[in-house]
Amino acid sequence: NPTGWLDQNSAFASGDYFQTTMLDGNLVLASADSGYRYSHYNGDGALGWQNYEFSGRLRFGRNDDGIALTFYSQVPAGENRYYQLLRYSNWSHFQLMAHGTNIGDGVMSVNVNAQPNVWYRFRIRVYTTADRIRFVAKIWRDGDPEPSVWQIDAFDAYTTRIGAGTVGVWAMGSGAPAVDDLRVQRLAPPPPAGFALGLYDVQPADFSLLQGTALRRVQQYDSVQSESDALAYLQAAGAAGLDVWQNLPSAYLGYAESFWTARIDALIPETALQGWYLPEEPSPTARAAMERLHALIRLRDPLNRPAGTYFADLLTLNLWCDVLDTLFIGAYPEYTAQPRASMLARLEIAQEMCPGVPVIGVPMLFDTAFDGTGDYPTSHEARADAYTALIAGAQGLQWFSFHYGKNLPDLWQAVQSIASELDTLQPVLAAPDEGLPIAAQILTGPPQSPPASGRVYDSIQWIQRTYQSDLYLIAVNVATGTVTVRFDGVPPASGQADVLFENRSLSVTGGSFSDTFAEADVHVYRIHP
Repeated sequence: NPTGWLDQNSAFASGDYFQTTMLDGNLVLASADSGYRYSHYNGDGALGWQNYEFSGRLRFGRNDDGIALTFYSQVPAGENRYYQLLRYSNWSHFQLMAHGTNIGDGVMSVNVNAQPNVWYRFRIRVYTTADRIRFVAKIWRDGDPEPSVWQIDAFDAYTTRIGAGTVGVWAMGSGAPAVDDLRVQRLAPPPPAGFALGLYDVQPADFSLLQGTALRRVQQYDSVQSESDALAYLQAAGAAGLDVWQNLPSAYLGYAESFWTARIDALIPETALQGWYLPEEPSPTARAAMERLHALIRLRDPLNRPAGTYFADLLTLNLWCDVLDTLFIGAYPEYTAQPRASMLARLEIAQEMCPGVPVIGVPMLFDTAFDGTGDYPTSHEARADAYTALIAGAQGLQWFSFHYGKNLPDLWQAVQSIASELDTLQPVLAAPDEGLPIAAQILTGPPQSPPASGRVYDSIQWIQRTYQSDLYLIAVNVATGTVTVRFDGVPPASGQADVLFENRSLSVTGGSFSDTFAEADVHVYRIHP
């Protein structure tokens, strides 16, 4: 018998109910008993396994046999708790079922016209998320093409759900039901929530330079990239504790569906993979190919990791709202000779054109000559751009680009500092806006920004969040000039507003406090009730 496997009967008593034997020229694991029997892998830690793919082959010898693949199983611990993909006696179909809990919703059955003495391939993926267990599976006759879709797609969101467990097989009948080629492969956990902070164009040789920074999500440009190179990048990033927006090379966009299916499936298990980066700045003529690629990702990635790309030209952005899950939108004031408010305008326009599609802000981390001799944001301006994107509704920042920016020491140092600040604010950024009736009154200085993309904004842009009973105001000056502002309607009526990252405080009197913003100033206030 295989090392580490435990055979049990229907009362979970151990015995010798399965054995390895030769069948159809292969060494297989087959039932040696006609009763209800289990065999599970019971190696160290297997009962705690999560987020994996279970694959292999199965067959049954008689139509009245039954066979099932078990997963997230606690049977070796003597508990009647597991999920299974079951073909019962005289069934032509396979059914997703649960013991000790329930399957909540989804597609739970697939009819493959199951026949005796025929080998069937299977792939089962199971994931533990915060509020459910997710299953996808497919099964097909060995030798036939693998189905392009997950035939079973369901979840268990009950409080009784099973959060982890081992794999195995259940069998009944005298036709020696058997399994072969069993394999368990770890899959990536669900993408983490939060305000993602990252960099474009980072090579593996530079991963060590990101150690100790809050910049943890990387991307690599390659118009041509082999599968082995993509895997190597993901694995190196994972080893360095980094996440990846995985580049999908533009040179391959028109390749056959089989190419992309193989590429996506090969990359899905990598734990560093957090999103799919499609060819950027696509032309309208590429829509069909982009739509097909996005559909394949949605079909094959059970974690539903987002697919996105960058757009410089917003005129045709509405063509892509239903093809992408994330939009990367940047503003480079020094490069385009636009005011700092251009970040606000471009992100606002993108969200108006594609409502509900998350936007990642892309601030400038390069010089206008791309060789270190051109103009680029000061540390002060870079901080304003990052916070402006946040205030405009960005759900993360991806600076463009590390390849150029690492050679601009003052700007690169500033970006690290900005990312550290924003990382400190992560729980605040995730907290709600309770809609307190706060108003900003300009006392001195320009009341509005210069026009940006034809739009003019109040000079002080701000958002509010309430976290652990404290009120936070995050504000930036997008005007050209110094502005003094009074914030009204601030609870409590009297108290203190701490200005984070600046080591100073302001008095709150009558529900108001005032402060001065130099051009491109950012202030983060915390008011304790």
